[in-house]
Amino acid sequence: MDRYSKIYINAQDCLPITCDEEISNALFYFIAEVEPEIFHFSTNGKEEESIVYFDYQKRQWFANRYIGECEFIYKGRIFVLKIDPRFGHGLLVKLFEYIYSTKLPPSYHSLANKRTIDIHKLVVSLIWTSHLKKALKHGLFKKNKRIRESGTTIRGKFLVKESLIDIRVKNNLRYEYLLKDIDNIPNRILYKAYKILKKSYFLSDGLLSNIIRSDFKKLGCIDGLDYRIPYSDYQSIKYSHLYAAYKPLIDLSWQIVNSKEIGLASSDVQKNSFYLDMAEVWELFVHRVLTKNLRPHGWIMLDPEYEIYGNTFFKRTIKPDLVLENNGKVLVVDAKYKRMKFRKEDVDREDIFQIHTYSYYFDEPNKTVFSTLVYPIEFENNSSTSRHTLFGKNISKNSFFIEGIQVAIPELIEDQIEVFVNSLNSKLAET
Repeated sequence: MDRYSKIYINAQDCLPITCDEEISNALFYFIAEVEPEIFHFSTNGKEEESIVYFDYQKRQWFANRYIGECEFIYKGRIFVLKIDPRFGHGLLVKLFEYIYSTKLPPSYHSLANKRTIDIHKLVVSLIWTSHLKKALKHGLFKKNKRIRESGTTIRGKFLVKESLIDIRVKNNLRYEYLLKDIDNIPNRILYKAYKILKKSYFLSDGLLSNIIRSDFKKLGCIDGLDYRIPYSDYQSIKYSHLYAAYKPLIDLSWQIVNSKEIGLASSDVQKNSFYLDMAEVWELFVHRVLTKNLRPHGWIMLDPEYEIYGNTFFKRTIKPDLVLENNGKVLVVDAKYKRMKFRKEDVDREDIFQIHTYSYYFDEPNKTVFSTLVYPIEFENNSSTSRHTLFGKNISKNSFFIEGIQVAIPELIEDQIEVFVNSLNSKLAET
């Protein structure tokens, strides 16, 4: 085999990897020496784990919860570790449509199902578009620019000393004023990212409103857009309260502009390295489903982070994925992107003990606590368990149950969300 040809290691998240001895050795090298980039959707991302791991008990390689690909060199050969979503690219697009309240053209779904589109680049465009919509609620990022001019009428502040000569020579007055200018570093970074996304990341102007498209036309008129922006200029950007929503947008745009592709480049990494954490995607999806469908019925979201044993050397922080409250009822949710076939071994000990800890934390005399783990379900099933009193003790007013959303058929995801919400509401209505 040509030493320069690529060796592809194909896998699906959370499933075993079929490999021979050469690939197995390359994977051991990968987890020991290569540092692939994992794209996070928030600063409060899940704890990172290895992209792949070897189960010594089963004597088998497994892909972890990440999707994406990375090229790396091992013993002079180029390997490509590519991990696809186990539920398919079509579902991934549907999840992001729901998370970001964006409706993609049918052509995007067709390309995703045929795998003729780089789904990860499409996801980057969707995330960038979502940040963009939030940032541009107050219009383009503007900074005050001090303008000095002369004339027979004054605009702004009259400059007395500077006007003395002009009055005698030209019969003019000197003055200065502040102008809200769009020619600034944040907008230059933003426009550069926009052009790259359109060219290489499947960004369609159809995803942008007419107002946003008009704003980008204004940015396109700025002179010197091709000049390189120093890192120090990017670091020096200050965000006022009005433009706070710009920061995640500009940070992502900076990544896009400076790497052309989000990823790393080193002696061990060839070309791009890009992985998405599907546990974060699933958490975002469940979060969106619950807030969208429970808020109209009076449920309000609580702070998901709580300190226990404060002012001690062993203090800790507990972080349920989602906590909602409504009229004395508390719902604690942990979204788990793990395989679920409703067998005992499908529920990890750590997960069940963790959710029970959360439930006990919120237990108060005047409150009833409901706690649940929510999984993606890939086969026909009721997708939930009956509600059980906490720890199975009949004296407890609190309860625990397992829920799931069927994801086997992406086109039916809206219907399955409704099934899930109805099942959840029926349990929350029980007393």
